Amino acid sequence: MYPSFKKTKAFTIVEIIIAIVILAIISAIVFPAFVRYRATMDLKGFADNFAHVMKYAKETAKTVEGSRVEFTRKPEDENKNDYPVGYLYFEIKKPDGTVKKKMNIPPQISIWGVPLADNYYDFKADGTLDLSDDLNLTIKSTGTKIEGNVLINKVTGGIDLQFQEP
Repeated sequence: MYPSFKKTKAFTIVEIIIAIVILAIISAIVFPAFVRYRATMDLKGFADNFAHVMKYAKETAKTVEGSRVEFTRKPEDENKNDYPVGYLYFEIKKPDGTVKKKMNIPPQISIWGVPLADNYYDFKADGTLDLSDDLNLTIKSTGTKIEGNVLINKVTGGIDLQFQEP
């Protein structure tokens, strides 16, 4: 007499391999899009925070008779005279030099348009910029084509944030 075996239903190895191949194809399509999405959201989040901090600097200038926005370069970019220049952080300072606010700049973010000679700009006591022309800061991020532009009107001190694809 032979022992009886029950037939159990299960997936064959071919079916499992086909499922794994389908998942690999879907992952290959979705992963690059996710990386671009994340880089875009990082850029938009930083640009939005940056614009709010600039508004804070403008309002600080009105209450304490002026303020300075000072950028600190990465050590390897200390002597560069052209863009891109890497920055570690920037600070909002009162006229006496005390720091009101400090904001770190993520390594994947670069800011174009900061005066290269001085690495700072000043808001006057009325909230306008102490520059000869409007300030246009372009914020870029590795991994995305979108750029954020922070426009600061030198006369009114108005701050506008725009996003565009170059």
